[in-house]
Amino acid sequence: VVYVVHDHVVHDAVGFMRKLSKVLMALERRLADMRIVHAPTYEPTYRAHYLPHPLYWDMPGYQATPRAAPQPDALPQFAMLGTIRPYKDLAAVLEVWPQQCRLELAGNGSADYVQTLNEVIARRALHETVHIDARFLSDAEFEQRISRTDVLILPHVTDSMLVSGAFFEAIGRVPMLIARATPFMVWAAQKFDNVLLFERIEQLPELVQRAAQTWQRAAQQDKRELAIAEFGWHTCCREYQRLFDALVDGAPL
Repeated sequence: VVYVVHDHVVHDAVGFMRKLSKVLMALERRLADMRIVHAPTYEPTYRAHYLPHPLYWDMPGYQATPRAAPQPDALPQFAMLGTIRPYKDLAAVLEVWPQQCRLELAGNGSADYVQTLNEVIARRALHETVHIDARFLSDAEFEQRISRTDVLILPHVTDSMLVSGAFFEAIGRVPMLIARATPFMVWAAQKFDNVLLFERIEQLPELVQRAAQTWQRAAQQDKRELAIAEFGWHTCCREYQRLFDALVDGAPL
């Protein structure tokens, strides 16, 4: 039994349900013969082995939408893509978002949370630059939005998850990423110089302004090969086979 540790607890769970999810996950980890993490900094925490999380866009048969060359005077398109959930701290992002920067939020979300976000937009007069498309996106729609995003924002709070799936949609394709300094993102930023980190939400506007000034230069620096070398299909096949062969053979890991 191989257990892939993706979350510490269930996203957005509170109170008793949060404690219960933590206990059940801990039980599953103990029952497993091997634990895998996609964030190498968590190997000691979970007595686990690191294996790379695969890129969503580098697999047999997948055709990634090519990015259009940016116009010299184009303004960057910032985006937060995926489910619209409280654990991503989206409301806090909107509270400090620079009014002159275009931001798109797209993905399925509850009516109550979307209403909370719209209230922040109204109070801060962000209607001209911030747009929410709160609905389920098909794979093709998500692909199109990733391909036209210039800077992806990953503000996810650190207490529930190890890695962000959106990171593996974007790295190597989106020119710049701005992310909260989770242990995984700190590791990723050491490998990819187009990943900017913040620890406190108050630091986000400065990074957004910096990205608005430098994204064109980042767009000219192709990170695809670096991303494929770290997380690509053939890299994953090689590393997973090596680890699973050792497990089957009973060799020391």
